Amino acid sequence: MTSLTISGVSKSLGGNWVLRDLSLTVDAGSRTAVVGASGSGKSTLLRLIAGFDRVDAGQIALGDTVVSAAAGSGVDGAGTGAAEGAGRAGAVAGADAGRTGAGAGGSAASGARASTFVAAHRRGVGYVAQDGALFPHLTVQQNISFGLAHAGRAAHPDRAAHPDRAARAGRTDRGTRGTSARDRIREVAELVALDAALLSRYPHEISGGQQQRVALARALAPSPSVILLDEPFSALDTGLRAQTRQAVIAALEASAVTTILVTHDQEEALSFGQQIAVISGGTIVQAGAPVDVFDSPVTAETAMFLGEAVLLPCTVRESAGAGAGAGAGASASASPSRGVVSCALGELPVRHDHRAGTDRAARALIRPSQLTAHFDTVSPNAIIVAAHYAGDNVELILRLAAETAPQGPQTYAGGTLIGYARAGGASTGGASTGGAGASGALTIAVTLATAEAREFRPGRTLTLRVKGAVNLY
Repeated sequence: MTSLTISGVSKSLGGNWVLRDLSLTVDAGSRTAVVGASGSGKSTLLRLIAGFDRVDAGQIALGDTVVSAAAGSGVDGAGTGAAEGAGRAGAVAGADAGRTGAGAGGSAASGARASTFVAAHRRGVGYVAQDGALFPHLTVQQNISFGLAHAGRAAHPDRAAHPDRAARAGRTDRGTRGTSARDRIREVAELVALDAALLSRYPHEISGGQQQRVALARALAPSPSVILLDEPFSALDTGLRAQTRQAVIAALEASAVTTILVTHDQEEALSFGQQIAVISGGTIVQAGAPVDVFDSPVTAETAMFLGEAVLLPCTVRESAGAGAGAGAGASASASPSRGVVSCALGELPVRHDHRAGTDRAARALIRPSQLTAHFDTVSPNAIIVAAHYAGDNVELILRLAAETAPQGPQTYAGGTLIGYARAGGASTGGASTGGAGASGALTIAVTLATAEAREFRPGRTLTLRVKGAVNLY
Protein backbone atom coordinates (compact mmCIF):
# COMPACT_ATOMS: atom_id res chain seq x y z
CA MET A 1 0.00 0.00 0.00
CA THR A 2 1.18 3.51 -0.86
CA SER A 3 0.34 6.87 0.67
CA LEU A 4 -0.17 10.04 -1.35
CA THR A 5 1.19 13.41 -0.27
CA ILE A 6 0.39 16.63 -2.12
CA SER A 7 2.36 19.63 -0.83
CA GLY A 8 1.65 23.21 -1.87
CA VAL A 9 0.70 22.37 -5.44
CA SER A 10 -0.28 25.15 -7.84
CA LYS A 11 -1.25 24.89 -11.49
CA SER A 12 -1.91 27.58 -14.08
CA LEU A 13 -3.90 26.96 -17.26
CA GLY A 14 -4.25 29.68 -19.88
CA GLY A 15 -2.82 32.27 -17.53
CA ASN A 16 -5.36 31.48 -14.79
CA TRP A 17 -4.47 29.71 -11.55
CA VAL A 18 -6.67 26.62 -11.37
CA LEU A 19 -4.96 25.24 -8.25
CA ARG A 20 -3.37 27.42 -5.57
CA ASP A 21 -1.08 26.12 -2.84
CA LEU A 22 -3.13 22.93 -2.47
CA SER A 23 -2.03 20.37 0.12
CA LEU A 24 -3.59 17.01 0.95
CA THR A 25 -2.44 13.76 2.54
CA VAL A 26 -4.08 10.41 1.81
CA ASP A 27 -3.09 7.50 4.04
CA ALA A 28 -2.00 4.24 2.47
CA GLY A 29 -4.91 1.94 1.70
CA SER A 30 -7.55 4.57 2.50
CA ARG A 31 -10.29 6.17 0.40
CA THR A 32 -10.61 9.94 0.05
CA ALA A 33 -13.37 11.85 -1.76
CA VAL A 34 -12.52 15.30 -3.10
CA VAL A 35 -15.76 17.23 -3.54
CA GLY A 36 -16.29 20.62 -5.11
CA ALA A 37 -18.38 22.58 -7.55
CA SER A 38 -17.71 22.60 -11.28
CA GLY A 39 -14.56 24.56 -12.06
CA SER A 40 -13.06 24.16 -8.59
CA GLY A 41 -10.02 22.25 -9.89
CA LYS A 42 -10.98 18.63 -9.12
CA SER A 43 -10.13 17.10 -12.49
CA THR A 44 -6.95 19.16 -12.80
CA LEU A 45 -5.81 17.73 -9.48
CA LEU A 46 -6.38 14.18 -10.74
CA ARG A 47 -4.45 14.91 -13.93
CA LEU A 48 -1.46 16.07 -11.89
CA ILE A 49 -1.55 12.97 -9.67
CA ALA A 50 -1.88 10.68 -12.68
CA GLY A 51 1.03 12.33 -14.47
CA PHE A 52 -0.97 13.74 -17.37
CA ASP A 53 0.35 17.22 -16.57
CA ARG A 54 3.13 18.90 -14.59
CA VAL A 55 2.83 21.01 -11.44
CA ASP A 56 3.81 24.69 -11.63
CA ALA A 57 4.67 24.79 -7.92
CA GLY A 58 4.88 22.33 -5.05
CA GLN A 59 5.26 18.56 -5.27
CA ILE A 60 3.43 15.24 -5.33
CA ALA A 61 4.84 12.12 -3.68
CA LEU A 62 3.71 8.48 -3.79
CA GLY A 63 5.03 6.92 -0.61
CA ASP A 64 8.61 8.17 -0.22
CA THR A 65 9.08 8.87 -3.93
CA VAL A 66 8.49 12.31 -5.41
CA VAL A 67 6.82 11.83 -8.79
CA SER A 68 6.26 15.50 -9.64
CA ALA A 69 7.96 18.65 -8.35
CA ALA A 70 8.41 22.13 -9.74
CA ALA A 71 11.87 23.50 -10.46
CA GLY A 72 13.41 25.48 -7.64
CA SER A 73 11.34 23.83 -4.93
CA GLY A 74 14.46 22.90 -3.01
CA VAL A 75 12.90 19.76 -1.60
CA ASP A 76 14.17 16.23 -1.28
CA GLY A 77 12.00 13.11 -1.13
CA ALA A 78 8.63 13.68 0.45
CA GLY A 79 9.89 16.29 2.88
CA THR A 80 9.04 19.95 2.97
CA GLY A 81 10.82 22.97 4.34
CA ALA A 82 11.39 26.69 4.22
CA ALA A 83 12.86 26.52 0.73
CA GLU A 84 9.74 24.79 -0.57
CA GLY A 85 7.50 27.43 0.96
CA ALA A 86 9.60 30.22 -0.51
CA GLY A 87 9.60 28.71 -3.97
CA ARG A 88 5.86 28.14 -3.79
CA ALA A 89 5.19 31.73 -2.77
CA GLY A 90 7.22 32.97 -5.70
CA ALA A 91 5.40 30.63 -8.05
CA VAL A 92 1.91 31.77 -7.14
CA ALA A 93 2.94 35.43 -7.34
CA GLY A 94 2.66 35.32 -11.13
CA ALA A 95 2.21 32.93 -13.99
CA ASP A 96 5.70 33.34 -15.41
CA ALA A 97 7.36 33.01 -12.02
CA GLY A 98 5.12 30.04 -11.22
CA ARG A 99 6.14 28.07 -14.28
CA THR A 100 9.86 28.48 -13.62
CA GLY A 101 9.87 28.43 -9.83
CA ALA A 102 11.60 31.82 -10.01
CA GLY A 103 10.33 35.15 -8.74
CA ALA A 104 10.94 36.71 -5.36
CA GLY A 105 10.29 33.54 -3.40
CA GLY A 106 11.96 31.20 -5.86
CA SER A 107 15.15 33.22 -6.09
CA ALA A 108 15.37 33.35 -2.33
CA ALA A 109 15.19 29.58 -1.96
CA SER A 110 18.50 27.97 -1.22
CA GLY A 111 19.43 24.57 -2.60
CA ALA A 112 17.04 24.93 -5.53
CA ARG A 113 16.72 21.82 -7.66
CA ALA A 114 15.66 20.94 -11.16
CA SER A 115 12.08 19.85 -11.70
CA THR A 116 11.07 16.23 -11.16
CA PHE A 117 8.57 14.37 -13.31
CA VAL A 118 7.85 10.65 -13.49
CA ALA A 119 5.85 9.74 -16.58
CA ALA A 120 2.27 8.56 -16.13
CA HIS A 121 2.95 4.97 -17.22
CA ARG A 122 5.73 4.67 -14.62
CA ARG A 123 3.75 5.84 -11.59
CA GLY A 124 1.70 2.73 -10.88
CA VAL A 125 -1.50 4.79 -10.84
CA GLY A 126 -4.82 3.45 -12.13
CA TYR A 127 -7.33 5.86 -13.65
CA VAL A 128 -11.08 5.42 -14.15
CA ALA A 129 -12.65 8.10 -16.35
CA GLN A 130 -16.17 9.45 -16.07
CA ASP A 131 -17.37 7.48 -19.10
CA GLY A 132 -15.24 4.41 -18.41
CA ALA A 133 -13.24 4.91 -21.65
CA LEU A 134 -13.48 1.24 -22.62
CA PHE A 135 -12.14 0.10 -25.97
CA PRO A 136 -15.26 -0.64 -28.06
CA HIS A 137 -13.48 -3.11 -30.35
CA LEU A 138 -12.25 -5.26 -27.44
CA THR A 139 -14.23 -7.70 -25.33
CA VAL A 140 -14.62 -7.22 -21.60
CA GLN A 141 -11.82 -9.72 -20.98
CA GLN A 142 -9.54 -7.99 -23.46
CA ASN A 143 -10.30 -4.60 -21.91
CA ILE A 144 -9.38 -5.86 -18.45
CA SER A 145 -6.20 -7.53 -19.70
CA PHE A 146 -5.02 -4.36 -21.40
CA GLY A 147 -1.84 -3.23 -19.71
CA LEU A 148 -1.08 -6.47 -17.88
CA ALA A 149 1.67 -7.25 -20.37
CA HIS A 150 3.25 -3.86 -19.59
CA ALA A 151 2.79 -3.99 -15.84
CA GLY A 152 6.40 -4.69 -14.93
CA ARG A 153 8.96 -2.31 -13.55
CA ALA A 154 7.49 0.83 -15.15
CA ALA A 155 4.42 0.74 -12.95
CA HIS A 156 6.29 1.45 -9.72
CA PRO A 157 7.76 4.94 -9.38
CA ASP A 158 10.56 3.81 -7.06
CA ARG A 159 11.69 1.22 -9.61
CA ALA A 160 11.41 3.76 -12.42
CA ALA A 161 13.93 5.82 -10.49
CA HIS A 162 16.08 2.75 -9.64
CA PRO A 163 16.27 0.29 -12.57
CA ASP A 164 18.39 -2.11 -10.51
CA ARG A 165 15.43 -2.72 -8.19
CA ALA A 166 13.18 -3.42 -11.15
CA ALA A 167 15.69 -5.89 -12.56
CA ARG A 168 15.82 -7.77 -9.28
CA ALA A 169 12.07 -7.74 -8.78
CA GLY A 170 11.20 -8.68 -12.36
CA ARG A 171 7.50 -8.85 -12.93
CA THR A 172 6.56 -11.03 -9.98
CA ASP A 173 4.85 -8.52 -7.66
CA ARG A 174 2.18 -7.07 -9.93
CA GLY A 175 -0.60 -9.25 -8.59
CA THR A 176 0.12 -11.97 -11.16
CA ARG A 177 2.79 -13.91 -9.25
CA GLY A 178 2.24 -17.60 -9.86
CA THR A 179 -0.89 -16.99 -11.89
CA SER A 180 -1.65 -16.45 -15.53
CA ALA A 181 -3.15 -13.27 -16.95
CA ARG A 182 -6.42 -15.15 -17.35
CA ASP A 183 -6.48 -16.01 -13.66
CA ARG A 184 -5.84 -12.37 -12.77
CA ILE A 185 -8.65 -11.22 -15.06
CA ARG A 186 -11.10 -13.59 -13.39
CA GLU A 187 -9.83 -12.51 -9.97
CA VAL A 188 -10.48 -8.80 -10.53
CA ALA A 189 -13.77 -9.54 -12.30
CA GLU A 190 -14.92 -11.37 -9.19
CA LEU A 191 -13.56 -8.54 -7.04
CA VAL A 192 -15.82 -5.98 -8.76
CA ALA A 193 -18.80 -8.38 -8.79
CA LEU A 194 -18.70 -8.84 -12.58
CA ASP A 195 -20.27 -12.07 -13.84
CA ALA A 196 -17.77 -14.30 -15.67
CA ALA A 197 -20.37 -14.78 -18.41
CA LEU A 198 -19.88 -11.14 -19.40
CA LEU A 199 -16.16 -11.50 -20.15
CA SER A 200 -16.76 -12.47 -23.78
CA ARG A 201 -19.12 -9.58 -24.48
CA TYR A 202 -18.31 -6.18 -25.96
CA PRO A 203 -18.88 -2.90 -24.06
CA HIS A 204 -22.04 -2.04 -26.03
CA GLU A 205 -23.55 -5.36 -24.96
CA ILE A 206 -23.48 -4.61 -21.22
CA SER A 207 -25.15 -1.97 -19.04
CA GLY A 208 -23.65 1.34 -17.96
CA GLY A 209 -23.07 0.10 -14.43
CA GLN A 210 -21.34 -3.02 -15.72
CA GLN A 211 -19.15 -0.87 -17.97
CA GLN A 212 -17.97 1.11 -14.96
CA ARG A 213 -17.12 -2.12 -13.14
CA VAL A 214 -15.11 -3.25 -16.17
CA ALA A 215 -13.25 0.08 -16.13
CA LEU A 216 -12.45 -0.40 -12.45
CA ALA A 217 -11.35 -4.01 -13.03
CA ARG A 218 -9.04 -2.85 -15.82
CA ALA A 219 -7.51 -0.25 -13.50
CA LEU A 220 -7.08 -2.80 -10.68
CA ALA A 221 -5.67 -5.60 -12.84
CA PRO A 222 -2.01 -4.40 -12.78
CA SER A 223 -2.21 -3.94 -8.96
CA PRO A 224 -1.64 -0.16 -8.97
CA SER A 225 -0.44 1.70 -5.91
CA VAL A 226 -3.16 4.35 -6.28
CA ILE A 227 -6.56 4.41 -8.03
CA LEU A 228 -8.06 7.69 -9.31
CA LEU A 229 -11.82 7.90 -9.94
CA ASP A 230 -13.00 10.89 -12.00
CA GLU A 231 -16.75 11.15 -11.27
CA PRO A 232 -17.30 7.57 -12.49
CA PHE A 233 -20.96 7.38 -11.43
CA SER A 234 -22.28 10.69 -12.75
CA ALA A 235 -23.54 9.28 -16.07
CA LEU A 236 -25.62 6.56 -14.36
CA ASP A 237 -29.25 6.89 -13.32
CA THR A 238 -30.05 7.30 -9.62
CA GLY A 239 -30.77 3.68 -8.72
CA LEU A 240 -27.91 2.25 -10.75
CA ARG A 241 -25.54 4.92 -9.41
CA ALA A 242 -26.07 3.86 -5.80
CA GLN A 243 -25.79 0.15 -6.63
CA THR A 244 -22.60 0.61 -8.67
CA ARG A 245 -21.06 2.88 -6.04
CA GLN A 246 -21.54 0.28 -3.32
CA ALA A 247 -20.03 -2.44 -5.53
CA VAL A 248 -17.02 -0.23 -6.27
CA ILE A 249 -16.52 0.63 -2.59
CA ALA A 250 -16.65 -3.07 -1.69
CA ALA A 251 -14.04 -3.87 -4.36
CA LEU A 252 -11.74 -1.07 -3.21
CA GLU A 253 -12.14 -2.16 0.40
CA ALA A 254 -11.16 -5.71 -0.51
CA SER A 255 -8.17 -4.64 -2.61
CA ALA A 256 -6.93 -2.16 0.04
CA VAL A 257 -5.66 0.20 -2.67
CA THR A 258 -5.22 3.91 -1.95
CA THR A 259 -8.09 5.67 -3.72
CA ILE A 260 -9.02 9.24 -4.67
CA LEU A 261 -12.54 10.00 -5.92
CA VAL A 262 -13.47 13.43 -7.28
CA THR A 263 -17.14 14.33 -7.43
CA HIS A 264 -19.58 17.22 -7.19
CA ASP A 265 -22.14 14.97 -5.44
CA GLN A 266 -22.05 15.73 -1.71
CA GLU A 267 -23.92 12.57 -0.65
CA GLU A 268 -21.54 10.46 -2.71
CA ALA A 269 -18.50 12.17 -1.18
CA LEU A 270 -19.75 11.81 2.39
CA SER A 271 -20.44 8.08 1.98
CA PHE A 272 -17.38 7.08 -0.03
CA GLY A 273 -14.52 6.61 2.40
CA GLN A 274 -12.49 7.53 5.44
CA GLN A 275 -11.75 11.13 4.41
CA ILE A 276 -13.52 13.93 2.59
CA ALA A 277 -11.72 16.99 1.23
CA VAL A 278 -13.68 20.07 0.15
CA ILE A 279 -12.05 21.97 -2.72
CA SER A 280 -13.01 25.55 -3.54
CA GLY A 281 -11.16 28.19 -5.50
CA GLY A 282 -8.38 25.77 -6.33
CA THR A 283 -7.46 24.86 -2.75
CA ILE A 284 -8.59 22.46 -0.03
CA VAL A 285 -10.67 24.48 2.44
CA GLN A 286 -11.32 21.57 4.81
CA ALA A 287 -10.41 17.89 5.06
CA GLY A 288 -11.14 15.23 7.63
CA ALA A 289 -13.44 12.37 8.55
CA PRO A 290 -16.83 12.81 6.82
CA VAL A 291 -18.76 12.89 10.09
CA ASP A 292 -16.48 15.59 11.51
CA VAL A 293 -16.51 17.78 8.40
CA PHE A 294 -20.30 17.59 8.06
CA ASP A 295 -20.85 18.21 11.78
CA SER A 296 -18.56 21.24 11.95
CA PRO A 297 -17.83 22.86 8.56
CA VAL A 298 -15.30 25.68 8.90
CA THR A 299 -17.39 28.17 6.89
CA ALA A 300 -21.07 28.71 6.17
CA GLU A 301 -20.36 28.28 2.45
CA THR A 302 -18.80 24.87 3.08
CA ALA A 303 -21.69 23.90 5.35
CA MET A 304 -24.31 24.78 2.75
CA PHE A 305 -22.38 23.12 -0.07
CA LEU A 306 -22.19 19.85 1.86
CA GLY A 307 -25.90 19.63 2.55
CA GLU A 308 -29.24 21.36 2.58
CA ALA A 309 -29.46 24.02 5.25
CA VAL A 310 -30.87 27.41 6.18
CA LEU A 311 -29.02 30.27 7.89
CA LEU A 312 -31.11 32.34 10.29
CA PRO A 313 -30.00 35.67 11.78
CA CYS A 314 -29.69 35.31 15.54
CA THR A 315 -28.67 37.04 18.73
CA VAL A 316 -26.14 35.42 21.04
CA ARG A 317 -27.68 35.32 24.52
CA GLU A 318 -24.72 33.62 26.18
CA SER A 319 -21.10 33.62 25.09
CA ALA A 320 -20.46 30.80 22.64
CA GLY A 321 -16.70 31.20 22.38
CA ALA A 322 -14.90 31.17 19.03
CA GLY A 323 -14.16 27.69 17.74
CA ALA A 324 -10.67 26.47 16.96
CA GLY A 325 -11.59 25.28 13.49
CA ALA A 326 -12.63 28.59 11.97
CA GLY A 327 -9.56 29.09 9.80
CA ALA A 328 -9.64 28.22 6.11
CA GLY A 329 -8.14 24.84 5.39
CA ALA A 330 -8.55 23.62 8.96
CA SER A 331 -9.32 19.95 9.31
CA ALA A 332 -10.23 19.94 12.99
CA SER A 333 -13.73 20.72 14.25
CA ALA A 334 -14.43 23.75 16.36
CA SER A 335 -14.50 23.17 20.10
CA PRO A 336 -17.96 22.33 21.45
CA SER A 337 -19.78 25.35 22.86
CA ARG A 338 -22.45 25.80 25.52
CA GLY A 339 -23.73 29.13 24.22
CA VAL A 340 -27.38 29.93 23.55
CA VAL A 341 -28.79 31.99 20.69
CA SER A 342 -32.20 33.47 20.01
CA CYS A 343 -33.69 33.42 16.51
CA ALA A 344 -37.06 33.29 14.75
CA LEU A 345 -37.45 29.65 15.85
CA GLY A 346 -36.75 30.31 19.51
CA GLU A 347 -33.74 29.90 21.80
CA LEU A 348 -31.29 27.25 20.60
CA PRO A 349 -28.13 25.76 22.09
CA VAL A 350 -24.87 26.22 20.16
CA ARG A 351 -22.74 23.23 19.20
CA HIS A 352 -19.84 24.94 17.36
CA ASP A 353 -19.00 28.61 16.93
CA HIS A 354 -17.14 29.51 13.73
CA ARG A 355 -17.39 33.32 13.93
CA ALA A 356 -13.69 33.89 14.66
CA GLY A 357 -12.19 36.45 12.28
CA THR A 358 -15.54 37.69 10.96
CA ASP A 359 -17.32 40.96 11.68
CA ARG A 360 -20.75 39.96 10.38
CA ALA A 361 -23.80 39.44 12.55
CA ALA A 362 -24.23 35.96 14.00
CA ARG A 363 -26.13 33.39 11.93
CA ALA A 364 -27.39 30.00 13.06
CA LEU A 365 -27.17 27.12 10.60
CA ILE A 366 -30.02 24.61 10.77
CA ARG A 367 -30.28 21.37 8.80
CA PRO A 368 -33.72 20.24 7.56
CA SER A 369 -33.28 17.00 9.51
CA GLN A 370 -33.34 19.09 12.70
CA LEU A 371 -36.79 20.54 11.99
CA THR A 372 -40.19 19.18 12.92
CA ALA A 373 -43.54 20.73 12.01
CA HIS A 374 -46.57 20.83 14.33
CA PHE A 375 -50.05 21.98 13.39
CA ASP A 376 -51.88 21.59 16.69
CA THR A 377 -50.26 24.35 18.72
CA VAL A 378 -51.71 27.61 20.01
CA SER A 379 -48.44 29.54 19.55
CA PRO A 380 -47.43 29.10 15.89
CA ASN A 381 -44.25 30.72 14.58
CA ALA A 382 -44.79 30.34 10.81
CA ILE A 383 -47.49 30.76 8.20
CA ILE A 384 -47.79 28.97 4.86
CA VAL A 385 -47.39 31.37 1.95
CA ALA A 386 -47.51 28.73 -0.80
CA ALA A 387 -47.50 24.95 -1.14
CA HIS A 388 -46.24 22.85 -4.05
CA TYR A 389 -47.32 19.21 -3.99
CA ALA A 390 -44.92 16.60 -5.46
CA GLY A 391 -46.01 13.03 -4.83
CA ASP A 392 -45.17 11.97 -1.29
CA ASN A 393 -43.89 15.40 -0.24
CA VAL A 394 -44.94 19.01 -0.36
CA GLU A 395 -42.72 22.07 -0.60
CA LEU A 396 -43.87 24.83 1.70
CA ILE A 397 -42.95 28.49 1.38
CA LEU A 398 -43.11 29.72 4.98
CA ARG A 399 -43.02 33.17 6.50
CA LEU A 400 -41.48 33.26 9.94
CA ALA A 401 -42.69 36.08 12.18
CA ALA A 402 -42.41 37.05 15.81
CA GLU A 403 -46.21 37.20 16.02
CA THR A 404 -48.44 34.83 14.06
CA ALA A 405 -52.14 34.65 14.80
CA PRO A 406 -53.06 31.26 16.27
CA GLN A 407 -55.68 29.00 14.72
CA GLY A 408 -57.89 26.38 16.27
CA PRO A 409 -56.60 22.90 17.15
CA GLN A 410 -55.40 20.95 14.11
CA THR A 411 -55.89 17.24 13.47
CA TYR A 412 -52.54 16.79 11.69
CA ALA A 413 -49.65 16.42 14.14
CA GLY A 414 -46.11 17.11 13.07
CA GLY A 415 -43.82 15.43 10.57
CA THR A 416 -40.13 15.46 9.73
CA LEU A 417 -38.94 18.14 7.35
CA ILE A 418 -36.69 16.93 4.58
CA GLY A 419 -35.07 18.53 1.57
CA TYR A 420 -33.93 22.09 1.50
CA ALA A 421 -34.39 25.68 2.61
CA ARG A 422 -34.09 28.81 0.54
CA ALA A 423 -34.60 32.54 0.82
CA GLY A 424 -37.78 34.37 -0.05
CA GLY A 425 -39.02 31.63 -2.36
CA ALA A 426 -36.10 32.15 -4.78
CA SER A 427 -33.96 29.08 -5.31
CA THR A 428 -30.33 29.33 -4.22
CA GLY A 429 -29.13 25.82 -4.96
CA GLY A 430 -30.50 24.10 -1.89
CA ALA A 431 -29.21 26.30 0.92
CA SER A 432 -29.41 29.95 1.86
CA THR A 433 -29.84 32.60 4.44
CA GLY A 434 -33.38 33.55 5.28
CA GLY A 435 -34.86 36.38 3.23
CA ALA A 436 -37.21 39.16 4.22
CA GLY A 437 -40.62 39.16 2.58
CA ALA A 438 -42.78 42.18 1.79
CA SER A 439 -43.87 42.50 5.42
CA GLY A 440 -40.29 42.28 6.73
CA ALA A 441 -40.82 38.75 8.04
CA LEU A 442 -38.31 36.00 7.37
CA THR A 443 -39.31 33.72 4.47
CA ILE A 444 -37.91 30.21 3.95
CA ALA A 445 -38.87 27.10 2.00
CA VAL A 446 -38.94 23.57 3.32
CA THR A 447 -40.08 20.21 1.98
CA LEU A 448 -42.35 18.10 4.17
CA ALA A 449 -42.76 14.34 3.72
CA THR A 450 -46.48 13.78 3.91
CA ALA A 451 -49.47 11.99 2.48
CA GLU A 452 -51.76 14.87 3.52
CA ALA A 453 -50.67 17.53 1.05
CA ARG A 454 -54.22 18.93 0.76
CA GLU A 455 -54.06 20.02 4.41
CA PHE A 456 -51.27 22.50 3.69
CA ARG A 457 -53.22 25.37 2.26
CA PRO A 458 -51.80 28.90 2.06
CA GLY A 459 -52.62 30.95 5.14
CA ARG A 460 -52.46 28.01 7.53
CA THR A 461 -50.17 28.40 10.53
CA LEU A 462 -47.79 25.91 12.07
CA THR A 463 -44.98 25.68 14.57
CA LEU A 464 -41.45 24.78 13.51
CA ARG A 465 -39.29 23.31 16.23
CA VAL A 466 -35.56 22.62 16.15
CA LYS A 467 -34.00 19.45 17.48
CA GLY A 468 -30.46 19.59 18.83
CA ALA A 469 -27.86 22.36 18.74
CA VAL A 470 -26.79 24.66 15.91
CA ASN A 471 -23.54 25.96 14.47
CA LEU A 472 -22.79 29.71 14.40
CA TYR A 473 -21.25 31.54 11.44
